[in-house]
Amino acid sequence: MILVYISSHGFIYQDKFRIQGDDFKDIYKETYSVAYDEIVSRLNEVDCKKLIFLDACFSGGAKATPAEINEAIGELNKQHSGTSTFSSCSNDEYSYEDEKWGNGAFTKAILEACRDGKADVNKNQIITIEELYQYVKSRVPVMVEEVKHKSQHPVMPVNDLIRETPLYILE
Repeated sequence: MILVYISSHGFIYQDKFRIQGDDFKDIYKETYSVAYDEIVSRLNEVDCKKLIFLDACFSGGAKATPAEINEAIGELNKQHSGTSTFSSCSNDEYSYEDEKWGNGAFTKAILEACRDGKADVNKNQIITIEELYQYVKSRVPVMVEEVKHKSQHPVMPVNDLIRETPLYILE
């Protein structure tokens, strides 16, 4: 299994969802970003399961709505067998970050889940994709509501990725 973690701004340009580089310049959109479908296409050259964590603030230079961007990600998930995207928010929300967390809420919840072992519900020292998903999808809304007074609900579509796949082993 390949795990990919992307934390950046996302936007739609020429009908493609793109991820901004840290040196992004609006005048050179293609030069300073990468199309999400290019990332998925390269990953699909490898014959294994792929899980992409996408902690992306969809407002960065975007003319598209969060719903349009999440729809584009959803379409990519349907097309590529063995690849799933665990997105930081649902299709009508933004992804929040705060100095208090030191990250986005999504990233902070994943760190708590794995590093602190909070997702290990059955206490077997192994965190599965399902355990991680359940922890993050319940933790993020609470964090965001408490600090930002907004809504954020992480999403991972059900596809052929086996949810009981071990993802992280606690020491």
